[in-house]
Amino acid sequence: MRLMPPVVSRARLSSLGALAVATILTAATPAQAVNVLTRQYDNNRTGANTNETTLTTSNVNASQFGKLWSYPVDGHVYTQPLIVQGVTIGGVSHNVMYVGTMHNTLYAFDADGHQTTPLWSVSLGTPLALDGTQLGTNCGSYRDIFYEAGILSTPVIDLATNTIYVSNKQTGYVDRLHALDLATGAEKMGGPVTISATLNGRTLNSQFANQRTSLVLANGRVHVGFGGYCDTGSYYG
Repeated sequence: MRLMPPVVSRARLSSLGALAVATILTAATPAQAVNVLTRQYDNNRTGANTNETTLTTSNVNASQFGKLWSYPVDGHVYTQPLIVQGVTIGGVSHNVMYVGTMHNTLYAFDADGHQTTPLWSVSLGTPLALDGTQLGTNCGSYRDIFYEAGILSTPVIDLATNTIYVSNKQTGYVDRLHALDLATGAEKMGGPVTISATLNGRTLNSQFANQRTSLVLANGRVHVGFGGYCDTGSYYG
């Protein structure tokens, strides 16, 4: 079996406690391994896997292509799953799929389906509980975040340091940036950093600002983007 990167990038999976994230594979001959380290493959967000050698418009069909297994997770999934080939965990090499949930849990799964439990999982704090109004106050009937806010944006992976960077929201309207070890999920670099910023005398307000955009690693820096939520209050993007 040849691992194919996940095709679902904005899955909203229903019913807390009974969610599943699936990795999709197709039978094929061995080919060049593909890591998925950032949303849509690259910083240009092209969505193009330029190393693809197997999938064609003829073999992607109901009889040859589809879900082979799924994994349960503890919250809604808004992030794109990321994949790293050949991560040594517990002395064994795994192709690993990293999945973040709105319950503030980051999972590392065996992407080839060799085991049914996570390779590891870590909780990044208590998520912000929502009744549909706490993030912004001008939402009206518009709702795209329910129940809780945790890991909302897609993380980014730095293979040079074996680090996955994850942004998350916690109770008390606090946003934090974590640097976690790919093999263990352990915090690196002294633990998480609380995200704060001031622009032209205005201070980032995490009640009215959402860290929805995927993280980007460029020129040795992790870029973390915020935007207003439901056009509430005076905010900067």
